[in-house]
Amino acid sequence: MNKRLLIKKTNRKNYFFLFLFLSFFLIPNLFAIENKIILKIDNKIITTLDVYNEIKILKLLNKDLGELNNDEINLIAKNSLKKQKIREIELEKYYEELFIPEDKLNPYFKNYLIKLGFENINKFNQFAKENNLNINLIKEKITIELLWNQLVYKKFYKNVKIDKKMIKKEILKKTKQNEYLLSEIIFRTDNKKELKEKFKKIKNEIKIKGFENSALRNSISDSSKDGGKIGWVKETSLSSKIKIILSKMDINSISDPIKIPGGFLILKINDIREVENKLDIDEEVDFVIKSKTNKQLNQFSNIYLNKISKDLIINEL
Repeated sequence: MNKRLLIKKTNRKNYFFLFLFLSFFLIPNLFAIENKIILKIDNKIITTLDVYNEIKILKLLNKDLGELNNDEINLIAKNSLKKQKIREIELEKYYEELFIPEDKLNPYFKNYLIKLGFENINKFNQFAKENNLNINLIKEKITIELLWNQLVYKKFYKNVKIDKKMIKKEILKKTKQNEYLLSEIIFRTDNKKELKEKFKKIKNEIKIKGFENSALRNSISDSSKDGGKIGWVKETSLSSKIKIILSKMDINSISDPIKIPGGFLILKINDIREVENKLDIDEEVDFVIKSKTNKQLNQFSNIYLNKISKDLIINEL
């Protein structure tokens, strides 16, 4: 065999093995760069892959998310995961395992899918398969949320203050009442100067990008992932202070910041309708009590989350 040809073949063979050698070490590193740790909260980590998956879930919940730029979407997803990890850390102090049996979780999962616009689980499964969406991540999110709500209820239910007699009196006052289709932004601030600047910034964002996008970016409430949407709220479910504020507002207008436990609230009226009070007064009273209880528990939840966050070591990487 020609000596030159032998050298050429030998070189090709060496290049081939060199390529394999480099591939073996470099390809895993390429994936490592792609899926790197970006945030550490005590013993919990958040990676770029976590953020990528969170964005897919958040886009399912809120179509308006796609209108934001990539940096804004990444920040919203990162903050959502940060809140989830903080809850997990606290829950692990009270539960041996963050788990809900499938038969108890499924009804909540079905309601979640209906909210997303899917008729049944099979249609969602098909959608998830086509869009490479991890169903277990969604179930995990629902599990954390349910366990967190359970913990908040156990800790703070005794602090909920409801005046049943006053509620009944309010309902009996008139045969009709207003219902408001509301959206909210809840935010925290430390002083009056910061409050003024924060509200100015949020107001400007609402004008440019809309209320939903501003809620996604700024609200600490769980409703933020839905663009701040609360839904229809009966007049009798509202505090006297908020009723007065809403009565002076028009459809599509927003309120000035309203002081609430744990922060400040901005409300937007999307629509107003007049409804008749139910003939079953006890049923109406129970509905209002449940609504007011949930509202107070949500406020306690925000305060609690803020408090435990301050005791954690949070490192941006």
